[in-house]
Amino acid sequence: MSLVELAKTVAPAGLAAAPATPALAMGVVTEVQRFSVHDGPGIRTTVFLKGCNLRCLWCHNPETIGLRPQLAYLAANCVGCAACVEACPSGAITWQAGRPVTDFARCGDCFACVEACFAGARVRIGRAVAPEALLAEIMADKPYYGDDGGVTFSGGEPLIQRGFVAQMVELCRREGIHCAVETALAFPWGSIKAVLASLDLVMFDVKAMDEALHRRVTGRSNKQVLANARRLAEAGIPAIVRTPVIPGVNEQEVVAIAEFVATLDNVTAHELLPYNPFAEEKFTRLGLPFAVAGLKAPAASRMRELVDLARAAGSPARRMED
Repeated sequence: MSLVELAKTVAPAGLAAAPATPALAMGVVTEVQRFSVHDGPGIRTTVFLKGCNLRCLWCHNPETIGLRPQLAYLAANCVGCAACVEACPSGAITWQAGRPVTDFARCGDCFACVEACFAGARVRIGRAVAPEALLAEIMADKPYYGDDGGVTFSGGEPLIQRGFVAQMVELCRREGIHCAVETALAFPWGSIKAVLASLDLVMFDVKAMDEALHRRVTGRSNKQVLANARRLAEAGIPAIVRTPVIPGVNEQEVVAIAEFVATLDNVTAHELLPYNPFAEEKFTRLGLPFAVAGLKAPAASRMRELVDLARAAGSPARRMED
């Protein structure tokens, strides 16, 4: 199986090309994370939206790949009551060797098992929310933002739901809330330029400069990403570049990425994000294979070395935790 084929397996069948939505009355979110300090300046509320058009082998948030709500199974919470087996109308859950086993391919996402599970071992990932309702959640955090904080729309790829994001930015800006987005920029410029121009900050990924490598490990070319990064700079929209550092995959790309970042005069920081293997458990909960199972995080000394190399190449590099 090729790397691209492996990348596609991280999404449920039928979601390999999640459609973009130019306008939405409702959004689909997985989580509203409060008091975030790594998703932009200050104290922030991070809204994680479902849907992504990349298939990164190391994906940290596989629960945000598909647009639809989906089932997750938290084995550590299971008490072995078998209520889920009885509740499942499609026969996707069977009792084997003293525990429930889920055939996710047969699961119809009816969530009857979630309703039956009092122990919280079966949970629904994703909920539909109206813009006004989400704004109310955000407004509850506004007193803590101070001068620097605000809201960040993340994912997944939040610009899959860019119509909804545009509505939320308009509502938040009316309340004087700083708005940022975390995106891969892998869209035609004409479809995203309006929402990007409405933001206070754009945080975007550059995962690799080599197009063939980028396609192998994300499922898509990086041509749109790089072209849109240049357009952001031309428009003067403040930006932070993020590069996930994946051992054995893209470490060798850091200097070339830094040289590219150095040409963008709107970039205030170039954050190097060390790979975190915690995502492997997320894939297990969703019944999905993990293409880089067993991969270890880069050593702190290696991260310091890469930050130094990136700075020497001209980028305002830092490790994300710095």
